[in-house]
Amino acid sequence: MGYDQINPSLSSAAGVYVGTGSFRKAAIGASYAIGAAAKVMGGYRWGQNKAQDGSTLVRDDYFWLGGIYQVTPALGLTLEYSYDNVKNLLGQTHLANPWQVSFIADYTLSRRTDLYLTTAFSKNAGLNFDTSAISFANGYFLARGESTMLGAAVGIRHKF
Repeated sequence: MGYDQINPSLSSAAGVYVGTGSFRKAAIGASYAIGAAAKVMGGYRWGQNKAQDGSTLVRDDYFWLGGIYQVTPALGLTLEYSYDNVKNLLGQTHLANPWQVSFIADYTLSRRTDLYLTTAFSKNAGLNFDTSAISFANGYFLARGESTMLGAAVGIRHKF
């Protein structure tokens, strides 16, 4: 369970200070182990971002469901589905809700080194749900006229 609220200073596109808004989020999640090799998990997050005048910038309900399965002591698989029910985005109330499916395979070579494959497919959003009209910091955006995105990465990780 968690709750977060920030009251950031907001400015217009021209850089003029327009006051303090309120960004609030509340979440709950749970997981359940099935034997020694599997775990299912899920959760819900309520979100509401408002401008200083009380108008809604973003109002959404975010859900996720996933599972982890340890196939062998060295190979672990993770699958997750996320769905964001966007109720209001800058006054727009009839938006296509974004969803994403993610898959990760992780193979341990040693205590400190592993190989990984991560993939994700999204509909109606880029590959990072935290990227919105309010925060452009980290994320991948859809090209004009596109509604889906597929991404994949492979790598080797060494922990120091």
